[in-house]
Amino acid sequence: MSVSARYNQLIAERETLESEILQLLDALKSNNSNMSDPLVDAEGFPRSDIDVYTVRQLRHSIILKQNDHKGLMAKIEDEMHRVFAERKQADVPQQHVSIEQKPFAIVAAVAASSPAEECGLTAGDGIVRFGSAVELSGVPSEVVEGGTVNVLVRRGPSTVSISLKPKRWVGRGLLGCHLVPAK
Repeated sequence: MSVSARYNQLIAERETLESEILQLLDALKSNNSNMSDPLVDAEGFPRSDIDVYTVRQLRHSIILKQNDHKGLMAKIEDEMHRVFAERKQADVPQQHVSIEQKPFAIVAAVAASSPAEECGLTAGDGIVRFGSAVELSGVPSEVVEGGTVNVLVRRGPSTVSISLKPKRWVGRGLLGCHLVPAK
């Protein structure tokens, strides 16, 4: 079973479990009670307006299902990490680019002491892939402060993979470089 399929299965289990909990809470409400109302009156006798046995059974079932829900959420979290790790591996560009892949943008300028300069971008580099973007219009959605963007660059006859970390610096923007459309 694939990681995504397992994740979707866990989400379906969570939805089923949550609907069961809601049904039990509705049943508890129909018995004029909730999870915290006392089951005895002020004198310590069982309340006469509720079926104490049923309310206790419902509360017990709800608590068990809530515990199951906590365990299931932990499994979902673990599986979610696997899903994103798998997607990240799929997004990592290959080191070798076929000759058909042409740059969609050219680095026109790189500012001194900028994140672009720190990662090794230079003026004249051709951008083949910027994160998952393969068009200049997709670049802004890939730039997230504090994140990391894998940039595939054509530099002369070779192709280089660079990890760019957009961040605030003394200049404008988060990158410190000017991209222009490739011709």
